Amino acid sequence: MTSKSEARWDLILCAVLFLGIFLPHVPLAQSELLSPDASGYLDMGRNLFSGKGAVITYNLYQYWPGTEQPSLPFMQPVYPVLAGILWALSGLKGVIGLNIALLAANCVLLNKILGIYLDRWASFMVALFMGYTPILIFSAIWPWTEHLHLASILIAVWLYLKERHPFWVGVVLGFSALIRAAGFYNILAFGLALVLIHGMTRKAFGLYARVASGVLAILLPYEILCFLKWGTWYPEYLAAAKTYRLSELVQGAHYESALPVLRLPTVPPDRAADWTNLARHLAGFVREFGSLMFVFILVPAYLVFDYFKTRSRLCLIFALQGGCTLFFYALSHQWLPEIETGRYSLIPYMMLGAAGFWALREGALVLGKKWAGLKRPITLHLVLIPFLVFQFLDYLPFRHAWGEVYPAQVRAYRISRDEVYSWIREHAPLDALVASQFLADPCLFERPFVSLPSGAALTPENLVRFLDIYRPGYVLVGNVDISNFLKTLGFQEVMSAHPLVLLHRI
Repeated sequence: MTSKSEARWDLILCAVLFLGIFLPHVPLAQSELLSPDASGYLDMGRNLFSGKGAVITYNLYQYWPGTEQPSLPFMQPVYPVLAGILWALSGLKGVIGLNIALLAANCVLLNKILGIYLDRWASFMVALFMGYTPILIFSAIWPWTEHLHLASILIAVWLYLKERHPFWVGVVLGFSALIRAAGFYNILAFGLALVLIHGMTRKAFGLYARVASGVLAILLPYEILCFLKWGTWYPEYLAAAKTYRLSELVQGAHYESALPVLRLPTVPPDRAADWTNLARHLAGFVREFGSLMFVFILVPAYLVFDYFKTRSRLCLIFALQGGCTLFFYALSHQWLPEIETGRYSLIPYMMLGAAGFWALREGALVLGKKWAGLKRPITLHLVLIPFLVFQFLDYLPFRHAWGEVYPAQVRAYRISRDEVYSWIREHAPLDALVASQFLADPCLFERPFVSLPSGAALTPENLVRFLDIYRPGYVLVGNVDISNFLKTLGFQEVMSAHPLVLLHRI
């Protein structure tokens, strides 16, 4: 086959892969799912494009009094800017559509990377497997930052493997840290892989310097800006971990008369808790992605050791991007909520999964040698087909749940929500602070938001202290008892659409 026909086949397969992942999932954008983090991104983007500037008014963690604070030290800027543009142009469906397109594009990137080492059809099948992984699709329709972050990591890997200028590898890695603060872990893992691959020679140090200069070219101006304006260095926003909100989730918080008083325990780091948390993460990792993930955890670990014999740069980078980043997440997030265990495992999953399939490729080569008359690539395809079958069997109930069941379950809430939020947009002043029990979608009422106490912290005494600290003009609740109690504190009901009740401070 000529190089021209090979290029044509590659283009066709990439187009089929992109459309085969993108088109079936576009209808899921109709669900208009929102997570609390997504509300924060959209709030930051809305403020940027409404002329307010780089501020955030979505106070999920009860981190500041008043209606806003600077957003740049609090969250990374790249995704909110993109989301803000798309939200202004096409609404929430456009933002979710971007993430679905990024999921498909990432699978095309993975196909191109694996195609350096595997044959055309094997790399296509692995990428298709990833494109129909339920948790990866879920993170796209939520919508989270992971797919834009993953795209930056895959681009950096592709540039490195194709031996493009190391400076641009560093630029893309630096850019990844402006998408998610956790991108710093990926930079560390990439650096470790480079050292293991290239050693400590003079030529290697030249490579490291060029990659590092690319990283600094992106991150240093941002860090200097943050330090000059707010007096803090990277990662700035992690101070939000020491908040009322997280404390109430892990230890049953209570409120005092000043902000902020309650912090997580100020004791030396508990390394025993760290290792326990790492075990919890690994258990969650396997639970989220199925029993087959044992293959993708153990095999890449073997391949890291086998690297010194095979010298496979792809395998080592993917294994470290998966294993090291998962390790860093677990050790630095002792109180990570359960859903975050799955979320923080998304990029490690993609990397470890690809490394696991690399191991299958090695096994297929062995079988190809042992079984007379059976060609190596065909052997690998036969190994991959059962994985694809099981993946689609896992995908079908997921598609039914999020494409049909969930929209039906929340239809009544959304009708009520739309009525109340429309009232807020039409009648509440632009700077009116709204305290709400509903955390996922407050960005839709386009007013400053602070989360109400919840769980063990939702007591009459805490509610009084909370109202004294934050002074919200409106309170949105879904509980009649709380509504009646608020009326005794000087609030009156201005709007209700079961189960939501909106009250205004008299």
